[in-house]
Amino acid sequence: MSLLFPRASSFPACHASTVAELPDGRLLVAFFAGTRERDPDTAIWMVTGDGKRWERPRQVFKINELPHWNPVLFVAPDGTLHSWFKTGPDCKRWVSWHALSKDGGESWSEPQPVQHGDLPRGPVRCPPIIATDGAWLAPSAAGSIPTHRTTHRGPESPPAPGPLRSKDRRPPRLPAA
Repeated sequence: MSLLFPRASSFPACHASTVAELPDGRLLVAFFAGTRERDPDTAIWMVTGDGKRWERPRQVFKINELPHWNPVLFVAPDGTLHSWFKTGPDCKRWVSWHALSKDGGESWSEPQPVQHGDLPRGPVRCPPIIATDGAWLAPSAAGSIPTHRTTHRGPESPPAPGPLRSKDRRPPRLPAA
């Protein structure tokens, strides 16, 4: 185990890390950091390394002067790197954002809001998994609606049809491979 950065860093607190293995074998770690959780100075930061040596953390996303939350990284089968994160004073008022990188996180598309009505969209805490039919499944932050299923099969796919609803409030089971 290695520290990603020294304790005396650009921010006093960081939280909710996510990691993705890039196509070239490097690791990319994202987290939100700032004075402390819920403070408006939080932003999404990232650091790249090989598991033993790490580059300096860099601030990647700061949409507005609201707290930033819970980044999720995911490398799609085509190698595109996806990042989702939330902004807002608390989870009831989160806005979800999504950005893409074609170069392993060195540069990113302009983050776009991913919202449907008052339900936050996109993964929370865990990256999507790919079901046997190619759909992406991911946890959602929509109260009692635990799982989000998309018909998304890459950057050119149509938007998500919406969350899954489970009568007994347990996440639906994936089809057997």
